[in-house]
Amino acid sequence: MLEVRRVVPNDELPIAALRRLYEAFARGRLHAGSIRSEFTITVGEDVRSHGRAAEFFAELAAAPREARLREDQDDAYLEVHRTSSETTIELASPSADDADRLISVVSLTRRDAAEHAPRRLQVFLGHGRDHQWRALRDHLRDHPGIEVLTYEDETVAGDAARSVLESLADRAELAIVLHTAEVRVQSGWSYAVPNVIHETGFFQGLLGWNRTLIVREDTCRPATNVSGLTEVRFSDGNVREAFGDVVAFLRRKAT
Repeated sequence: MLEVRRVVPNDELPIAALRRLYEAFARGRLHAGSIRSEFTITVGEDVRSHGRAAEFFAELAAAPREARLREDQDDAYLEVHRTSSETTIELASPSADDADRLISVVSLTRRDAAEHAPRRLQVFLGHGRDHQWRALRDHLRDHPGIEVLTYEDETVAGDAARSVLESLADRAELAIVLHTAEVRVQSGWSYAVPNVIHETGFFQGLLGWNRTLIVREDTCRPATNVSGLTEVRFSDGNVREAFGDVVAFLRRKAT
């Protein structure tokens, strides 16, 4: 008896693939003498049972939920447990070839998902200490076609700032740099913190002025050494005003 267990992220194993796995298991045992099946879907505290696989998969496809499938056929079984994030597959068969045949259904599906996954635009987001950058990051990450790269995501204790920026720059296709009024000088003007001005110039030189966007707070004075860049403005403390223009910029440059 060969037993196999796999844990697969749900985004690599759609419901249609689970159905193909079940059908492949059933086809291999058309003449089984003893068959016991269980199909359950859990919604909150309610556990619903289905008598037929078709009904089970139809409900699961319509509204993905926690689900469990178990079928025993003579000396073989298939069990699938799907949660909100991953799917656990367990199967047993007296034949190694049969077990390999079934697992290949899962492997091919995962490979197909990887090959056909939509490419995500790699966008660096530079910022200072002002917490508004998190709101902008979260908004961009809500768009499935955008991957946001930040200094915090890449930093490891002991890494030099320059090496971290260079690592991010290797991946970034576009740069968004948030300029907030944080440094007040004797004249009364306020500027972005030095690292923000440095990152703006760094990515301007690397990606070009037309692929680097400044998102600037109204009371933050523009830095003289990064003039000529595309810019979006927003009123003090309200970075959400710039969300639409930032996304529009990214979409234009992605095409």
